[in-house]
Amino acid sequence: MSRFRLDIQAVDDEHIYWNKTLYVVKNQYLKKKDVDVITTLDNKRFIKGFKDSFSIYDVQQKEAIHQDLEGVNTFSIKYGNEDLILDQLMQERFEPIVPKLLKDVTTGSVYPYPQYDKAFPKEIKTATPEQAAFIKNASLIYSIANSPYFLIGVFNYDHDIWAYDWLYLDIHGQVVEQFDLDSFKVSDQIGRLVWPSKEMVIPYQKVTSVKYYTGSDELYLVNIEGKEGDSEYGVWDRKAQLWSIEPEYTSILALDISKGIYALQKEENYTLYDSKKQEKLGVKAYQYIRSDGLVQVKLEDKTVSYYIDIYTGRAYLEQ
Repeated sequence: MSRFRLDIQAVDDEHIYWNKTLYVVKNQYLKKKDVDVITTLDNKRFIKGFKDSFSIYDVQQKEAIHQDLEGVNTFSIKYGNEDLILDQLMQERFEPIVPKLLKDVTTGSVYPYPQYDKAFPKEIKTATPEQAAFIKNASLIYSIANSPYFLIGVFNYDHDIWAYDWLYLDIHGQVVEQFDLDSFKVSDQIGRLVWPSKEMVIPYQKVTSVKYYTGSDELYLVNIEGKEGDSEYGVWDRKAQLWSIEPEYTSILALDISKGIYALQKEENYTLYDSKKQEKLGVKAYQYIRSDGLVQVKLEDKTVSYYIDIYTGRAYLEQ
């Protein structure tokens, strides 16, 4: 028996994104507004794509904010009388759904991932020759959301660590050496933390990956290499420099970060856990637990779904 799972994203109070389609919510009904939508962005924007051409829209506007965009892995930037060719982009582990750099074929402006919210400068105005050489050798360029800055990384060519050296550039083409580096986080397309790098988050030698929790500045989901090479997950408190949840689980689901409620999996099933009280909640194990309290349990030869209170483990409906 196949299982169909809804994966609906709210764009704003009036629009939702589901199955490559944008819908308007009116009188509790869904009305199709746009198709060929590849992904949603911040500030009520979304990207449409057809073949190798992309456009960025705002849900409140009929005309595209940017259209005729093409994915590129190389472009040039002026530095004095020289044209620097950035031809080593984008060296990352995973192929993105939308290219990480979108170039306007009319203006030549390049808009970087993840929000494609601002154009990369066409000229470096303030930089030393060493900094300009660093930019020329850039392996990745990310836009830092809600700021005038870009994150530039040069891959250090260690595939066991997969780390980068860093430089920061603003929209005016000036290298930035000092600003609040803890004020932003940047992740790749599968949610793994790029900045701050995992070495900055946790001083642990066998960290495989780090993901940050939205709504928390200091809690991170950390994947480490276990004693026998298996992946094990824990929750690291960067501020306190200790494990909020020890790294001994095969999966950790955050149900309510602010109240410290998680679902922990060691073998097949999940259990509810209160990290602030450091105790399990309820007595049952579940095949899956959602943040709204919907759980799945296996009873004899069938799977049953019902709702629980995730803060106590109490079932609303007894089966």
